[in-house]
Amino acid sequence: MITPKELKRLNDDLAFAYYDLEEYSIIFLESETRINLLNKVAPSFFVTTKNFYWNSFIMTISRFTDPCEQSSNKNLSLDSLQKYITEIEDRGQDLFNSNLKKIGLEVKNIRKMRSKYISHRDYDYALLDKKDIEAIGINKIREIYELLGQCLNIFNKHCLERIILFKGLRTNHGARSLIYYLKEGVIYSEVKTRRKNLILNMEETSLSQFKDA
Repeated sequence: MITPKELKRLNDDLAFAYYDLEEYSIIFLESETRINLLNKVAPSFFVTTKNFYWNSFIMTISRFTDPCEQSSNKNLSLDSLQKYITEIEDRGQDLFNSNLKKIGLEVKNIRKMRSKYISHRDYDYALLDKKDIEAIGINKIREIYELLGQCLNIFNKHCLERIILFKGLRTNHGARSLIYYLKEGVIYSEVKTRRKNLILNMEETSLSQFKDA
C-alpha cells in the first residue's frame, strides 16, 4: 500500500493547488470592477501574475497525471496509486478507475500545453506555425481538481480513515488582503486629488468607482 509520506505529499500538493485556484479566483474572477482596479494599479504586473497562476495549474495537473515511471525516473502521481487499487474495496476501485478515465480524456490538451509551451519552447508552436491546442477554461481546471481529490480521498479513507476537504484553504493575508489595500489606496488617492489635501471624509470614499471592487 502507498506509504503515509507519499499520500501526505499528494494531499498537500492538491490542497495548495486549490489554494492557488481560490486566490486566482479572488483576484481575477470576482467582477469587472476588480479587473478595472488591477488595470489601474499595475496592469503589466497582474498580466504576469495571471500567467504564473496558469502555468502552475497546468504543471500541477500534468504532474498528477505523469506516468509513475519514465525511463529510469520514478514519479509520484495518480499512476503511482493505481498499482495499489486492488487493495481498496470494489466501490472505491470503480470510482478510482472511472475518474482516471475521465481525467485521461480531459488532460490531453493540458499535457500538450505543458510540453510545448511551459517545459519547452517548441519551435513550431513558438513561431505560431502550429495552433492546434484548444483553450482551457478555469472551470475545466476546477473539474479536474475535483476528480483528483476524489481519487486521493479513496486512499485517505482506506489508509487514514478520513477524507480531506481540499477546498477552502484560506488566509487573512492572501489575495483578499491584497485587494483590500489596493482598493483603499486607489480610493484614498482619488479623494486626496479631489480635495487637494490629506483630510479624508468617509462619505466621499463611497463615491469611488472602486469601492465595490
